[in-house]
Amino acid sequence: MKQILGMAPIAVRYAKVAINRGIEVDLKTGLELEKDVCAITFGSEDKQEGMDAFLEKRSPVFKNK
Repeated sequence: MKQILGMAPIAVRYAKVAINRGIEVDLKTGLELEKDVCAITFGSEDKQEGMDAFLEKRSPVFKNK
């Protein structure tokens, strides 16, 4: 749980969306949903902050953007 709480809020929010909606649809629709969610989070400022923090060996400071 602590590991999840340390992740970018935008990533956690969309992961929950993908999980909750994904169990209600067929595989093809679920994969499309996952693709869409990845596109949203991959373009986020928090994704870049996470990568920068990892490379700089520091804790990330997420802005939920």
